[in-house]
Amino acid sequence: MKKNFRKIVYPFILAAALLGFAIRLFLFPELSQHFHFGSLIASLFLITYIFEAHAFVNKWLNKTYPYAKNPINRMIIQSTFGVLIMVLVWSIIYVFFFKNLPNQVTKFSVLATFGLYVLIGIGINVGFFANYYFNNWKEEIKHTERLEKEKTEVQFENLKNQLNPHFLFNSLTSLNSLIFENQDLASNYLKHLSKVYRYILSHKEKDLVTLETEIEFVKNYIFLAETRYKGFLKINFTINKSVADKKIVPVTLQILVENALKHNVIDADNFLAIQLYTESDFLVVENNVQQKKLVEASNKQGLEKLTSLYRFLTEKPVIIENTTDIFKVKIPLID
Repeated sequence: MKKNFRKIVYPFILAAALLGFAIRLFLFPELSQHFHFGSLIASLFLITYIFEAHAFVNKWLNKTYPYAKNPINRMIIQSTFGVLIMVLVWSIIYVFFFKNLPNQVTKFSVLATFGLYVLIGIGINVGFFANYYFNNWKEEIKHTERLEKEKTEVQFENLKNQLNPHFLFNSLTSLNSLIFENQDLASNYLKHLSKVYRYILSHKEKDLVTLETEIEFVKNYIFLAETRYKGFLKINFTINKSVADKKIVPVTLQILVENALKHNVIDADNFLAIQLYTESDFLVVENNVQQKKLVEASNKQGLEKLTSLYRFLTEKPVIIENTTDIFKVKIPLID
């Protein structure tokens, strides 16, 4: 039995004893204070004994006959023990109190008190049964969430693996052109490309990285993108240093920037501007919309998988705002 359940039960024990005390005061005001307070102490003792005896049986049955064997039989066995406990309680009441009660207290009152204790015993067992099923239900939810998280992480990893060949193909195509046009720029391009892949490989198994680390990484990626689009692409940063130590999922920014590049026309007549900035506890990636009619190598699941993954990491949601002019994704920063 968990301690939290005991913390819930004991206030009810006190409340039940006080309720009995109030009823006796109302029905038998002529009896002495010693009788009333003695009855209160006796009630506290008996109800506590009832609870602890039921708790002991519950704990013992959890080891010898757990619910997993047969939940119906388990509840019948535990209820039977509950009846035996209440018979013992009745015996205590009869031997120590029944013959010595004041004349004003009738046998009916004693039976009514016994009936109250029986109801308390039944209520305690019902509480144990409910506590078991409630905790079991919570464990099932946690298990389901763990499975969903693992599934989402695998899907996100597959997304990154799909992105990398596509990104590598474009990068190598650009590098091939640069080798003939500008060898110095080609060399610099290759250095940034190697840094991008070094980051992806070194952070492949990590759940989170600092925003500062991710920003430094994505600058290398942005250099490649801006070189590839030859001045038709501009990416600006406005990052508040106070949130630099907050966390995000590795490669989040690459996926969001790549998403903007993939879905928008970028040429001399259509400049693409991407803004990366912080807003409260969110990192925002925003771009003007100039939608392509046909998007190559898009499974349309990147943002969905990214959103699902963040749902397991923080209560704050990923916010997507899409208008005719602006596309904006707000990523929650994690403490």
